[in-house]
Amino acid sequence: MTPKVSLIIDVACAWSYIAFERVTSVITSKGWDPDKYPLGFLPHQLDPSATTAGEPLLRVLHERFGQSVDQENERVRVIAAQEGIRLDYASGIHANTFDAHRAIYDASQAGRGASMVRALFKAHFSDGKNIADPAFLEATAKGLGVELTRDESTESVNNSLEFVRREKISGVPILLWESGATLRGVHDKSTLSKHIL
Repeated sequence: MTPKVSLIIDVACAWSYIAFERVTSVITSKGWDPDKYPLGFLPHQLDPSATTAGEPLLRVLHERFGQSVDQENERVRVIAAQEGIRLDYASGIHANTFDAHRAIYDASQAGRGASMVRALFKAHFSDGKNIADPAFLEATAKGLGVELTRDESTESVNNSLEFVRREKISGVPILLWESGATLRGVHDKSTLSKHIL
């Protein structure tokens, strides 16, 4: 199914998680299964230099932004909780998201894109999983009935990342319609409901 609208996200971005949950909630409220709605996912990497081995998330955030980041994390945590999301920064692992985006591509091809995105967000932000770990990705895919590819998904993610760079997109989340219209940032469900038909 050709996507009617695509959500540009990084699965290491809490705001992307919040936007995803609001978008899929609106889709569900209109009688759609998010996996069957023509919703696509385009990749963005907040930190393409992150390792696949992973590092403690809070340590990385404190090194880059100082202790003041704790206040922002708490603000985001409260907003996320309103959507039923539990953000556990203390157990989080900062890791490269390229292979997670590959898994999203494969799941989307199998009609399980939204389910994979939700599983990866929860694993990263709530369960303290390393979403770059091949064994974790394989197990998650298997649980959704998805077969992971290597060459096809790598090429697709690289092409999509190049598209995002060409569009000079530096921040996510962004909703992108096939018409070229965009809705940037996190919006309330009332606003989203007017745009998602």
